[in-house]
Amino acid sequence: MAEILQTLEEYKEAYKEILAQTMAENAPYDKLVKKIDETFEKYGISDEKTLNAKLSALTSLLQTVTTSSQDIALRLLLASKELELTEKKLLLAQAELEFNKARAELVKTQKDSEEARKRAIEREIISYDDRLRIQEATLLKDSVFGYSVGGLTPPADMTTKMFDAIDKITP
Repeated sequence: MAEILQTLEEYKEAYKEILAQTMAENAPYDKLVKKIDETFEKYGISDEKTLNAKLSALTSLLQTVTTSSQDIALRLLLASKELELTEKKLLLAQAELEFNKARAELVKTQKDSEEARKRAIEREIISYDDRLRIQEATLLKDSVFGYSVGGLTPPADMTTKMFDAIDKITP
């Protein structure tokens, strides 16, 4: 409601200003009245006829001026409102641009995070595989060592497996 009242006040002010400018000194009405005075004085026409001509001109001019002033005031007000709306649209577009930039940065950050997580998982898998290979080589070494300590010759394929497992740990 406050916006409507403000708009109405803006219209009233614009209308008053336009009407005042139209009726001011050296405006069309003022020039017409002066021309009527000159013409009637030049030809010696009576004051009553001068007054009637001025009133007729004033009536006609006021109807036109009032309508034109209202139209101009309304157009000025609409242009002002369109300008405000355009400014708001521009601000909204700028905010949307900033939002889209931030969203793009977030997506990039999420993508980078996913890639880092993928690399971490791959490192974890490699580390786990390394531990399994170390455990396998340790178990085989302990078995071969157990055979040797007990005075037995370990089976050849067990020794080969042990060396192969050690080679897998240290390429």
